[in-house]
Amino acid sequence: MDAGSRVPPASFEQVIDFSRRLDSLEEVGQLYDVLVRWAASVSRAARAELWVREPDGTTVRVRERVDAAGAPPSQGGQPEGVTRSEFVLASGGQILGQLLLEGLHPAPELVRVLTAQAAATMAYLQARRNLKRNLVQVVTALAALVEGKDQYTEDHCHHMAELALQLGIRMGLPPGRLDQLTYAAILHDIGKVGVPDQILGKKGPLTESEWELMRQHPTIGAKVLERIDFLKDAAEIVEQHHERYDGTGYPKGLAGEAIRLEARILAVVDAYDAMVTTRPYRKAMTRAEAVEELRRCAGNQFDPAVVQALIDTLRL
Repeated sequence: MDAGSRVPPASFEQVIDFSRRLDSLEEVGQLYDVLVRWAASVSRAARAELWVREPDGTTVRVRERVDAAGAPPSQGGQPEGVTRSEFVLASGGQILGQLLLEGLHPAPELVRVLTAQAAATMAYLQARRNLKRNLVQVVTALAALVEGKDQYTEDHCHHMAELALQLGIRMGLPPGRLDQLTYAAILHDIGKVGVPDQILGKKGPLTESEWELMRQHPTIGAKVLERIDFLKDAAEIVEQHHERYDGTGYPKGLAGEAIRLEARILAVVDAYDAMVTTRPYRKAMTRAEAVEELRRCAGNQFDPAVVQALIDTLRL
């Protein structure tokens, strides 16, 4: 390695900063953005391309960056003095992709360090993405336990998950919390496995003693889910989704922001979807009627900010 290709001492700080940035990533798409931006910056590349190998062996370009001061090479050939470099991203003996740089002042050793770090992180994030897909299948299987006991629950859970996700995004929840919110929405009634069938399928109003049994389902559900490591946050959301903003809910009588935001979101979407769905003992409300009822209960049963977020979402 000649003197011009060595990593300058000042660049080690860049490597450390890059490592810290990688540690904070949650999605592989975020890594693509970070790698192309940093590699283009440290190499002063006029053009950077990131290609990723797909499971079927094909490669696709996932990111491209062209510096404002530099244009892509003309068809007549590459300008004099411009160099092109290729860096393979590999981890565990597998080629994950390739970084292509075009610029006047490449820093190959530094870029190799960055791509090596990025490749290791990419492998981890891809493995976690595959694991997440498997976990979703587990969640779906758990939800099927409830769907077998209560015919209404299947559509209700999926409607809730879709609407809760929209509200979570609107209210600024990060990706990890959005995942747990989605799991909790799908599984919010998993505790009904502990409620007798005659109560779940009753065609008239429940008696007080029957309501006592029904009110146990958030706690039962939380106990089921908390045994699964990746669902512990979802378990807490499930346990709190029948708490009321004014503190008169169950099972713990939590109030205001002592209730997780995800649970406050579920409380609103659960009530809304229930109101606009026909049940054995009553007809469905119109969307306008359901929204008016949510407005009426905002501040006591429901978080007013979540109610407003739902109203805004329904207007989209």
